[in-house]
Amino acid sequence: MSALAPAAGRAVSEPARAAPKARWARWLARLRASQSLSRWNHILIPEKKPDRDRFRRSLFGRVVGPLFVLHTSFSREGRALLALTVLVGFAGLDVRDTQVHQLFTMLAGITCASLVMRPFFRLRGVRLVIDVPRRVAAHEPVRFDVRVENDSAARATSLRVEGPFLPWDGRWVKRPGGLATVEAHGRGAVTAEAVFVARGEHHLDAFEACSLVPLGLAVGPRIASDGVRFVVVPRLANVVSLRVEHRLPDRRFASIASRHPGESDIAGVRPYRPGDPLKHLHVRTWARTGVPHVRQYADERSDRVALVVLVDGPEATERTKEAALSLAAGAAARLAEHDGGVDLLFVDARAFPVEPRVGARALDLVLDRLAVHPLSQAEEPLVEAIAERTAGLSSLVMISAGVTRRAQAVADDARRRGLPCRWAAVVGPDDDATGSGEGALRVAPAAIDAKEAISL
Repeated sequence: MSALAPAAGRAVSEPARAAPKARWARWLARLRASQSLSRWNHILIPEKKPDRDRFRRSLFGRVVGPLFVLHTSFSREGRALLALTVLVGFAGLDVRDTQVHQLFTMLAGITCASLVMRPFFRLRGVRLVIDVPRRVAAHEPVRFDVRVENDSAARATSLRVEGPFLPWDGRWVKRPGGLATVEAHGRGAVTAEAVFVARGEHHLDAFEACSLVPLGLAVGPRIASDGVRFVVVPRLANVVSLRVEHRLPDRRFASIASRHPGESDIAGVRPYRPGDPLKHLHVRTWARTGVPHVRQYADERSDRVALVVLVDGPEATERTKEAALSLAAGAAARLAEHDGGVDLLFVDARAFPVEPRVGARALDLVLDRLAVHPLSQAEEPLVEAIAERTAGLSSLVMISAGVTRRAQAVADDARRRGLPCRWAAVVGPDDDATGSGEGALRVAPAAIDAKEAISL
């Protein structure tokens, strides 16, 4: 018995020692795969524009404000010359053995003269208007159209437009340029492009425009645009087909009861036949062809589809969760534009009705919800929350981050109640699988990132 004791002790202790190492390896992998390092680069910079404005108005912001004013008073070339002037000044401290101090004096004189001329190059009657899409996809370039409108009677020359400092998740692909001249009561435009990787609402600081002082080292007082607002939505996965099975609903929802059967959606027009209701006459087609035509309606659909997105819990990495949201966005696009529409959206345990159910507006509603959903390690009760809202549904499409017990429970409960469930699980190499994955279609995050064609 004593000879077996050490072996038994090792059998118990080895898993105990391996568990912390496995957790440490998973933590490192998740840190590398996430955007944590980019966030740490901006740890001292407030993420939201109201927070940045509050920081500028704070005591510390007012103390360091003059340094930023000096920085913004110079052009890019002027800031480079200012740095060179400081270096030359240090090199010319020994005035007895070198003549470098004379070069410092000349450089300092040029920079100071440029600063003195700044007030004479103020832009009067000029304003900036920024045009940006309401929604932009993560990892895709977004274009900023900057319009310079000169409402004064004087011509504006040597204009330079500069973009705001981007948050941690953004980078410039193409910076705004300059305009040689904008005529009186004229218009000019420049473009800029940037890429953002984090979902959610973005409120950038203002774009600025200024006029170059002669020699191009300093700029006149700046004018600013309004803040720029847009929503970064998940990138749409390339879902080329989605096989959805339907059952007859248990009861008919009353959300469109005001429409009579046969009058839900216009399918087209056809020539008038005796007995057709006169209220269905299509006057424009009648006037164009000279033959009476009536509207033809498609029958009201009885199938109702719910899109379930499960991304909470500790099993999946942040990259897998973001890929699952992208796959959900691609599935929503396929349903809304090609496969009959989406009636109900579940994001974890929260339910959102989708009205209208088809078309671009339905897709925009789903994308807006997915864009602002925060990722969480906590686990919310799902089966009960989903089951109580699926009585009138005909099909369920579920996208989960990883193969988890909770996603498996939702799929099993739906099938037990006779509700067809199409389940796609995004599974990464560093994810923990806690469910059996029975009936789940596994999709790799790399396939979603590479925009490969995906059939669900």
